[in-house]
Amino acid sequence: MLVLSLRASFRPTTTTKDVEGGFMTDASKTRPQRASVGEDQIFEMVRRYFLEDESKSDLARHFGISRFQVARLLKEARETGLVMISIRHPAQLSPEMGLDVAAALGIEHAIVVDRIPGSDQSTIEAVAHRLAIVLDDEIKPGQTVGMTWSRVIESMARQIRQLPTCEVVQLAGAIHLTGNRLGSVETIRIIAEAANGTAYPIYAPLVLQEAETARALARQPDIARSLARIEELDIAVVSVGAWRPSGSALYNMLTASEAEEIADKGACGEISGRLFDQHGQAIESELDRRVLGISVDQLRRVPRVIGTGAGAYRAQATIAAAKAGLFNTLIVDRSLAQAILDLTGSFTANA
Repeated sequence: MLVLSLRASFRPTTTTKDVEGGFMTDASKTRPQRASVGEDQIFEMVRRYFLEDESKSDLARHFGISRFQVARLLKEARETGLVMISIRHPAQLSPEMGLDVAAALGIEHAIVVDRIPGSDQSTIEAVAHRLAIVLDDEIKPGQTVGMTWSRVIESMARQIRQLPTCEVVQLAGAIHLTGNRLGSVETIRIIAEAANGTAYPIYAPLVLQEAETARALARQPDIARSLARIEELDIAVVSVGAWRPSGSALYNMLTASEAEEIADKGACGEISGRLFDQHGQAIESELDRRVLGISVDQLRRVPRVIGTGAGAYRAQATIAAAKAGLFNTLIVDRSLAQAILDLTGSFTANA
């Protein structure tokens, strides 16, 4: 399966030095002049070529430039990241295993995506692709949908083109990310744009140094407006984090001593910064009062909560979250599904 995404930001890399005979030159390169083609036109050209299969000749006639210039622009669009193309293995589903997982966890529905040969990222992208399909089916126009940040949801934001019209609410504060990653706010905005709806981001960190700081920020007008929309959610999409290094975004934001202290209290996992033990019981701590976002009680009141995850190490946390009633639909990869079945003593014919 071919996956294409277009980024709305584009900056041509050619200079304006030495225009000769319709070409721009610098000390090392010769490129076609394109003063008459603006950024919006370049984006439209790229969209029509890659998404609508319009020929280079037709694009050249439409934009009043040469076919050679069109080819140059399309090539540069790929080089600068305006267009990103990847090939994704068409992941298969395991319906029988999904039924077993749903029964083992006592939830309404579970979807199991087979692991993709290659990197873990390929499997995350496959789970994200299935999540996008489920949301396209589930969302009704005009609904309010909440999203937390996770690698699966970030991947969905990179893939998605369109969703039914809805509001998109950030469920918890922002997570610090490094490298070429989409942050919490950007992820929410991209998904809201795909849904042609309003985004309600939270311009504050997931966890604050002091509980009083979290309370003060929650009263700020923009943040308060987003938090208020949580009460109106029709659907929420969350990720189940395991309480271990690199298993939870919250874990990674704490000092080693803070994370160990929470582990000593029996922490098994977290969703949107809310901690629970292996029995699904909420863990009371000062940290809980420092987290900015949806509460456990609010999450339980959402009619449809879709849990997501990939990796067998999340199994215990996912089982505990199901006991806590924190999701009623689950989309996971096969390794996590099998680990859940192993821990619950269940089995599947296709295991």
